[in-house]
Amino acid sequence: MVTFEMKHSAMIVIIIFALVATTSLRNSVFYNDISLYDDTIRKSPRKARPYYNRGRAFALMRNFYQAMADFDQAIFLDPDLCDAYINQGMLFSKMGWTDKVIKNYDRGIACDPLDYEAYGLRGEAFENAGQPDRAINDYSRAIALKPAYDAAYIKRGLLRGKIGLLNEALDDFNHAIVIKPDDAEAYVNRGIAFALSGRHDRALKDFNTAIALNQGLAAAYFNRGRLSVKTGNKEGAVSDFQKACERGSNEGCAALH
Repeated sequence: MVTFEMKHSAMIVIIIFALVATTSLRNSVFYNDISLYDDTIRKSPRKARPYYNRGRAFALMRNFYQAMADFDQAIFLDPDLCDAYINQGMLFSKMGWTDKVIKNYDRGIACDPLDYEAYGLRGEAFENAGQPDRAINDYSRAIALKPAYDAAYIKRGLLRGKIGLLNEALDDFNHAIVIKPDDAEAYVNRGIAFALSGRHDRALKDFNTAIALNQGLAAAYFNRGRLSVKTGNKEGAVSDFQKACERGSNEGCAALH
């Protein structure tokens, strides 16, 4: 599929959603793409793919209504263009039209039941709609379709941790780390789960590993600082909060006062 793009206790106040990599492209690239798609559409107005591609370009430029119109036209011309339903669902999510998001993902999954990313996206939509059981079910279906889908393990682990299923969350983070052992954010998430379950030594080890992998990761310092507060290491906590603050963490800055 081509796409465009816990607070759980007083001790640990964040879990990182490190699931989507952002891509920076200049608007001139998009404008050139749109001119190309405009020309293709003029020459072949009954082909769905150019509308779909132009819709993606508009969406990346945050021209949401123009993107929506192109996705609509692509679907009209080719109801079997499954990615169009999914990308339109993502577009509706960005626009805040929550009532339409899940419906579009439903249509996309009905069109292509093997699209594991679509299940992950619908899982997020269910989670945002306050339906954790359905969200976990979709994350599980995504994993069943692609066992090496580390992002789905992270999503499911975050949600399980949020609703108090810490052992299950730890299991998910373990799987994610096996799949992607250099993912610093995954170690932070697992460290938080260890801390919440009282396994402070394991939590500290994970936060240290996260920092070794990515010394710019503010969340690792902040959560290690919170762990230091819990274990009575005031000096270590202040040092880590300062480092988190220097790396852009508002929570880290606030903890210094």
